[in-house]
Amino acid sequence: MSKTENFKDLYDLIDELDIAMMVTEVRDDLRSKPMKTHIDTETGHLWFLTKASSGKAIEILNEHAVNLAYACPKSSTYVSVTGTVRVGHDKKKIDWMWPDESALWFQYEQNDPSVAAICVMPNIAEYWDSTDSKILKSWEIVKSKLMGETPDLGDIETVRLS
Repeated sequence: MSKTENFKDLYDLIDELDIAMMVTEVRDDLRSKPMKTHIDTETGHLWFLTKASSGKAIEILNEHAVNLAYACPKSSTYVSVTGTVRVGHDKKKIDWMWPDESALWFQYEQNDPSVAAICVMPNIAEYWDSTDSKILKSWEIVKSKLMGETPDLGDIETVRLS
């Protein structure tokens, strides 16, 4: 598979899964929070809306590494993205991400300085994608035990993004 295909597959999976568990580290503790992903297809950056005073935004000010974990057990699709992160008030990006229901969630207007944008610049990502049915997966596991081989449970790819 070419590098371009890997990038496209990765971003297609992220777009499909939509919600990331954003993991940050605070004084040797790991914390995660569900965040809706917005993909900037021109830069490959992943964007999120947040409250500027939220714990997540404050954690990001002190840390510059983040992990995004996406999962859909029903389809056996998983993505892990590691990158650097920044938080700011990029009005253009906030306007781009702002859906109608955001005002309810944030309890602010779109132009309020309390609304912030988180940008993740991915360095490396891994994804696991299996479109096979549970019957086929079970057969692969049984076959691998009988034959002493590793089961083929779908695509596993590592994509270096920077």
